[in-house]
Amino acid sequence: SAKLFLPNASQEGSAAYALYTYNQSLNTINSLSFYVAYTKALPRLFLTLDKDNDTQIDSILLSDYKNASNGEWHSICADSCYGWTESDYALTSYGQNWTSLNSWKTQYGNATVTHAGVCLEYWAVEPNGFGQSIYTDKMILNGIYHTIVPTTLPDPSPTPTPNPTATPNPTITT
Repeated sequence: SAKLFLPNASQEGSAAYALYTYNQSLNTINSLSFYVAYTKALPRLFLTLDKDNDTQIDSILLSDYKNASNGEWHSICADSCYGWTESDYALTSYGQNWTSLNSWKTQYGNATVTHAGVCLEYWAVEPNGFGQSIYTDKMILNGIYHTIVPTTLPDPSPTPTPNPTATPNPTITT
């Protein structure tokens, strides 16, 4: 499983991610859920969007915060989210619209979802969740189980590279 947490000294704007590289259109997502375990640090589901097919992340769709839990493993599902909002990639400017994932598909259905995942952000831990962990193990996307693997999201303001090369991602094991 992957462990996400923000330490006590975290600053506003801090975030941690567990994600899966997807690279297909938003319209292809029929179901999405993650197995998670947590208590006071509250997870959100997210989808990163490349709206103009330039291979750069333009924005993130974020689910509502999930409720506090008892630390037991359970599934959180995109369909059971109250709503989704849009943020800039750096998570510094949040949208005002809270709507269903299907509504976002109407607006951005052909946009490429570069990553699907679970995130933990500053506002999800402040004030009582600092140092509290979120664990995530498996993602179920369109009925298929996927293992979360370590990767690095690109810098929010990436510098173009002339010849990018792919690097393999090892699988996380417990």
